[in-house]
Amino acid sequence: MRIGIDTYCLYTARTGVRAYVEGLLPALARVAPQHAFVQFRPRRGPRKDDAALSKALNHLTMAGWTEITLPLRAQRAHCDVLLSLEYASPRFAPCPRVVVFYDALFWSDPTHYNRWWRLLQDRLYLPAARRAGRVITISEHARTAIARHTGISPDKIVSIAPAGKRRANTSAADAAADAAVLARYGLRGRAYVLHMGVLEKRKNLPFLVEAIARCQRERDEPLYLVLAGQPGPKDDMDDSAAIRAAIARHDLGERVMLPGYVPDEDVPALYRCSRAYAFPSLQEGFGIPILEAFEHGTPVLAARASALPEIAGDAALYFDPHDAADLARALGRVLDDAALRDDLVARGRARGQAFTWERTARGVLDVLESVIPATRSKGHASDC
Repeated sequence: MRIGIDTYCLYTARTGVRAYVEGLLPALARVAPQHAFVQFRPRRGPRKDDAALSKALNHLTMAGWTEITLPLRAQRAHCDVLLSLEYASPRFAPCPRVVVFYDALFWSDPTHYNRWWRLLQDRLYLPAARRAGRVITISEHARTAIARHTGISPDKIVSIAPAGKRRANTSAADAAADAAVLARYGLRGRAYVLHMGVLEKRKNLPFLVEAIARCQRERDEPLYLVLAGQPGPKDDMDDSAAIRAAIARHDLGERVMLPGYVPDEDVPALYRCSRAYAFPSLQEGFGIPILEAFEHGTPVLAARASALPEIAGDAALYFDPHDAADLARALGRVLDDAALRDDLVARGRARGQAFTWERTARGVLDVLESVIPATRSKGHASDC
């Protein structure tokens, strides 16, 4: 079987989507070496500047790629099926199509997205998804939301959970190496709570700042908050200004640290050495940082919202994402109760074992095979 894969999103994807693509593609090759995986991507990515004309040209270029160039290349490569990895798939193609939707936020919360991007979604990519053989998503929560907001039949949507991001430094903790990482971020000897992810509005991070301030008022030991991640990718999604305003309002000064992008090699130490991982997001299709915290032995506090309870199960301490006092109390419990911390860590390690990229890849292959005729071509992996 020859499986075409549209990897245009690797030019633009960050955090969750990139982790999904970089985890899935090698896993597909590992679990199904008998198939040919043909990756399609333009030679050049979108323009990097923020000028309105450049943004408009980027949208037009992507539409041209999706609707014209991609189907032609799939035809020349004799693909049996075409997998599109981020919402956009062609309306017409020479083979059956499967498209990945990570959530329904374009339609459930459209004000956070550029109007031109929303127009393309509504006029091109959503109709294409309705015509596709299947839509893959990453949780049952996302599956339900996509069906509700897009009109895609629930029978056509398949939920397949991803896994955590693979990183080089995932072995047992090395105290000296961890100490060196903490020193680089000004965290050596400091008790801190960690959040990892893009600083988007849906992440609810000003709320987390307020909860830290409330928790600190009940404690003698200084408590720090590390919000590791880049600003939101677009002005209407970025929450950096509100986060800084919350820091000033609660007089936390240098207690809240904004290191920006953290290289992969530093991430495990930041998880391992944190007192807790706090995930207050209001909207998540999945929540890969939960699995990363499980892997590195970090107790997880998660919002009782969206997909987070589905992913964390009984391995997290939950709170109301609209009640900062509730989160402050939960933080206090985790910080002060060693037995609770140990229990959460043990539960997290056990639950995390169920999420592997091999399992994800097999689920995706089952979906791809289900939409194509019985007669299939077979070959070896290649790039186009």
